[in-house]
Amino acid sequence: MAVTLKIKRRSSSGAAGAPIALKAGELAYNENAGDNSLYYGYGDDGSGNATSVITVGGSGAYATLGTAQTISGNKTFTGTVAFGSATVTGLDTGEVTETANLYYTDLRARGAISITDAGGDGSLSYNSSTGVVTYTGPSAAEVRAHLSATTASGVTYNSSTGNFALSSIPNGSLANSGLTINSSAVSLGGSVTLNTDAIGEGSTNQYFTTARARTSISAANPSTGVAYNSGTGVISLGSIPNNALANNSITINGVATPLGGSATTTTVTTALGSSFTLQGTAGEVEVNTNAGTGTFTIGLPNDVNVTQDLSVGRHLTVTGDLTVNGALTSLSTTEVKVEDINIVLGETASPTDATANGGGLTLKGASNYTITWLSATSSWTFNQSVNVTTGGYKVGGTEVLSSARVMSNVAITGSGNTIDNVTLDGGTF
Repeated sequence: MAVTLKIKRRSSSGAAGAPIALKAGELAYNENAGDNSLYYGYGDDGSGNATSVITVGGSGAYATLGTAQTISGNKTFTGTVAFGSATVTGLDTGEVTETANLYYTDLRARGAISITDAGGDGSLSYNSSTGVVTYTGPSAAEVRAHLSATTASGVTYNSSTGNFALSSIPNGSLANSGLTINSSAVSLGGSVTLNTDAIGEGSTNQYFTTARARTSISAANPSTGVAYNSGTGVISLGSIPNNALANNSITINGVATPLGGSATTTTVTTALGSSFTLQGTAGEVEVNTNAGTGTFTIGLPNDVNVTQDLSVGRHLTVTGDLTVNGALTSLSTTEVKVEDINIVLGETASPTDATANGGGLTLKGASNYTITWLSATSSWTFNQSVNVTTGGYKVGGTEVLSSARVMSNVAITGSGNTIDNVTLDGGTF
């Protein structure tokens, strides 16, 4: 049996030109009379695709004499190259030798410039090596030399530091040289001592006294248990009666929902000073009281026994996480519905391939039909055939075998592989 290998191709009736894309290392040939070239997928983008398509054979692989063609890469010519009446493009000053007409350079341009500093404050300079013109403004000393101050009014100026200062300004230089407090004139530089005795009390802002503060407070309703002594300013609480409180009782609302029944509300109102009892249902709710801490705890007993019949129309709903610890969990039901889309098997504190070994699913029938994980092969193992009725079989997200038994996207590597009576066809472009 023979194996036929066909590379990708385009017939002579197709358009000229290279393929738009090739796989890395893939060959393609264009049989168009104006092309007749062999193309190669050059480079690899990391996904098996060529980064460029180059011509490796045919007219595109060498210089033709009578057709337009682009030639790339470095070429060396010896002897005389005669262009005749041809138009030459693409040349620039990098390929043309300098003669009488000199090319521009930074050095030549910088050497043709100079600077003249005419004097005065500051300075101007030029560096012909770098082409930088530098202006330095007037120094601080030059600026300070142009400033002065009149000292008769107390203003002084230091030309060495450039600081203006006020020192010992005479009162006569001021528009106002004194002030009057309670009809007493005080000049600037003088002193006066004032206290509350020197300032009269007004009719609105009165001075504080203990007597005034105590008489401004009273107890609104002494019968509520609040007492006030205006002589001492002491407020005290006595025995407050319940009827003096805005809320003199507590109300406890309990909502009960029996299995298979509807919710009912029970209200218990107890006056302050009275007592009420919390009592659970045996086997379902347990109430524990800690007299030492004054707290009570309501929860499930150690052994929970639901006596209601969970028949059709009755439900047990668990909101939150449900943890079942035991050697065996048995469900006797015709159908199990799980809303979660992921089921975790082999959950343990330190999962390894060893703890997962032999795990999977077992369907009871004439024999056990299993899907099992084996750590020795690091694979899921089926003990029965897998029948693909629609779609196909995928590896790494890519279909390699369809339900019509057509194989694609498969690479055969390694040694000892035998392929016989097969046509390997690269297709067309």
